Amino acid sequence: MSLFNALELLRFFEKEGIKAWVVGGAVRDYLLGRQSVSDVDLAVSGGEKEIQRVFPGAVIVGKAQKRTAVISFNREAFDVFPLRNKPVEEDLARRDFTVNAMALDSRGHIYDPFDGFSDLRKGILRFNGNPLHRLKDDPIRALRLCRFASTHGLRIDGDSSLAVENFASHITGVSQERIGHEVARAFDGDGFLFFRFVRSHGLMAVFFPFLEKLWGQRLEAGSVYEGDCLLHSFLSLQSAQEQRRDKSVQVAALFQHLNYDFVNELFVSWSWPSASREEIVVLIKNLPLFLEPLPLDRAIAVYDSLGEDIVRKLFDLSHAFLSSSGKPTDVWRDNLLTYNRVVLRLKCIDFLPDGKELKRVLGIEEGPLVGLLKTGLRQAAAKGEIESREDVNKWLWENAPDKA
Repeated sequence: MSLFNALELLRFFEKEGIKAWVVGGAVRDYLLGRQSVSDVDLAVSGGEKEIQRVFPGAVIVGKAQKRTAVISFNREAFDVFPLRNKPVEEDLARRDFTVNAMALDSRGHIYDPFDGFSDLRKGILRFNGNPLHRLKDDPIRALRLCRFASTHGLRIDGDSSLAVENFASHITGVSQERIGHEVARAFDGDGFLFFRFVRSHGLMAVFFPFLEKLWGQRLEAGSVYEGDCLLHSFLSLQSAQEQRRDKSVQVAALFQHLNYDFVNELFVSWSWPSASREEIVVLIKNLPLFLEPLPLDRAIAVYDSLGEDIVRKLFDLSHAFLSSSGKPTDVWRDNLLTYNRVVLRLKCIDFLPDGKELKRVLGIEEGPLVGLLKTGLRQAAAKGEIESREDVNKWLWENAPDKA
């Protein structure tokens, strides 16, 4: 979304006699060098009726005194907050952090009554006004403090940190969906640093008690990893992040020591998209297969059942697991070589029959036998036991003699 389109919208309002400003995160993001922002919020001097006079198609949402108009302008949607003839400073005063409490007018002037620009310049993140008031207004701001600091590379102000630590035990009633939103946004930036901030501010037990329970929990001796599960989860996340692995791999690294059914239910409560949710669960569920030697037949099976993209991510996840365990990665390397050799072989052969041809040649009906024969042929080909169509016929005769 373009900030300059928003500025054009401001001028459009002003031509209708309504003062307007861009407010909140869009101003901060542009100052930080982000030319395109995900969403732009506006504040206008009038009320809902005045907005609808200018934009008859505006949709009013929210409860009384907190209503917002959603309008479409130049094919982009904007949230417009009606000030109802109150000064814009009142809107800015309610915002969470000083860096989010700036307003921009149509002439490019920044209105900054709470020194947000100065804090940006110093690299400081602080609550806007009284920290305790901001937290009582909306407790999710404790988690947002951690997210903003980790995603924008800001240093948390000491008074703000202390306020969160003291307020943590009083936080209740925050919806799972809002928690999930903060976590998803955190992984768009530095997820490892986000959870470090969460734990250092005493928020782990408040928002993520299932992770806090891993603290001090040790895996049994003899397993691939022996040590504290929470520490290992953090180290695995850090490793995946440093290697620039996919976001799903990073999330799976953090949640790898939790039951995958629980993780799925958690992500449902967080309202995460089904596609990303299911991928992360598949990674956690199949991770153990990649921590032990991967025989050729299993390499073929995972290639056929999971697909190349998931298998590649499982290799990324298992590498993060092992490299963070203080264990040798020899098994990982051997597995990777075995798998890639299998894939290369299977992609190069073109003489294996498909299911339809097997049914026609053998005179059999659709059923388990077709699948077993296809799998057997692929395994034999991957091992180099089948090199031609003649070898295929011979293999079928030996393995399905009553049908060939």
